Amino acid sequence: MPDESDDGSTSASAKDKEKLCDFCENSLRVGQKCSSCKTNYIHNKCLEIVVKAGRIEDRKLWQCKFCNFGQSDSSDSSNEDVTIIELESNNQTTTDSDVHKENDYLKEKVKLLNKIIMELQNVNNLQKQRIEYLERFNSERANESFATNHKSTPSYSGIVKKSVHSARNPENTLIVKLIDKTSAGGTSQQLKQAIDPASLSIEVNKVVTRKDGSLIINCKDKDSLNKLKSNIVQKIGNHYKV
Repeated sequence: MPDESDDGSTSASAKDKEKLCDFCENSLRVGQKCSSCKTNYIHNKCLEIVVKAGRIEDRKLWQCKFCNFGQSDSSDSSNEDVTIIELESNNQTTTDSDVHKENDYLKEKVKLLNKIIMELQNVNNLQKQRIEYLERFNSERANESFATNHKSTPSYSGIVKKSVHSARNPENTLIVKLIDKTSAGGTSQQLKQAIDPASLSIEVNKVVTRKDGSLIINCKDKDSLNKLKSNIVQKIGNHYKV
C-alpha cells in the first residue's frame, strides 16, 4: 500500500500510476485519499474545486463518489455541478474579455502605426519637392551666370542703334563723322570749340561718342537739329560729314 504523508497525500509508486482521479477521472500520481475507504484518490487541484464549491469544509474529510453515494441528495449534487459550471463559465468569460481587450489594443496600435507611416510619407514628399526646387533654382542661377559671363560683345551697328533709340526723340538725331582721320584732336573737342549750343539756343538731350571718334547727337526738337547741322557744316564742314 502507498506511503501516506502527514497531510493525507500519497507519493508516486507503480501501483499509484494506474489510479484515476475520482473527480476528473484522469490519471493520478499524487493526490488526496478518501477519508472513508482509503482506496480512491482525488487530485489536489480537483479537491480545491470541491472545497471552493462548498461541498466540504475540511479537505481531510473528503469522500469518494462510492463512499459518498446516498449520503448527499440530488440537490446538493446539482448545486455542486452548477457551481463548477459557473466557475468554468466565469473563467471562460474572463479569457474572452482579455482576448477582446488585446485585440482592441492591437487594432489601435495598427492605426497609430499607419498614421505615423502616412506622416513620414508626407514629410518625404515635401523633402523631394524641396530638393527638386533647389536643383531647378541652382540650375537657373547657373544658366544666368553662364549667359552673363559669355555674353557676346555688341556690334558697332548695335551700339549705334541702341544709342539712337534710347534717346527721347530718335528722329531728331545727328551723326557727325570725321572725314580725315589724321586730323589732330577729337571730334567732340573740335565740336565744342567751334559751336556753343547755349548761345545758338540749341537744346541737346544726349551725346554718344563712338570708338572711331564720331558723335551721335540727339536734339530736343527739329529746330535744334537743323540749327546744329547748319552750324557744323559752316564752321567745320571741311573735316566732318554730317
